[in-house]
Amino acid sequence: MQKFTDLLAVVGFLFVLLFATKGNANEQQEKHDFVEHIKSCHSYYYNQLHPSSEFVVPVQLAVGVAIHESNWGNSRFALEGYNYYGIRTSSNDPDEYMVPKYAPNVKVAKYLHNCNSTIAFIDLMVGSGHYNEAMEIIKNSDKDHLPWIEILTSINVKYSVSENWPGKIAFIIKSLET
Repeated sequence: MQKFTDLLAVVGFLFVLLFATKGNANEQQEKHDFVEHIKSCHSYYYNQLHPSSEFVVPVQLAVGVAIHESNWGNSRFALEGYNYYGIRTSSNDPDEYMVPKYAPNVKVAKYLHNCNSTIAFIDLMVGSGHYNEAMEIIKNSDKDHLPWIEILTSINVKYSVSENWPGKIAFIIKSLET
């Protein structure tokens, strides 16, 4: 009887291990797919919408911010409105915005297509004077060794209220490089 109990314990352990590994593999695939999706939106922006652009927002920046702000595409704003960046809007049309649960006076943009928030993010980075310093740092830096903390700290002044935001995004970017 003890051998049978031991066998059941081993089978049970292997069953749990199998499903834990399968879940982890699925999660890793979903994360990979999310990164590839943001990269393809970034590529679409520069290859289709702005092919003659002289300046390119680094894809790592678009990916890192999207991962952090949307929890790998799993936040409510990402799932319900394709907003991977927490971009706000001033629209009064309720079909074009969502309201955060704990900030009823804030309007977060809602997008119709899953690349539109990446397009809006890049437009914001290159078009808003708030981010000129960060874009200049990028322009004047070695593209293979960007000073992420300096860039992200400059962006954080107007983009996020979290003082830890630059470090969190830099960590994401660095972890994707390995």
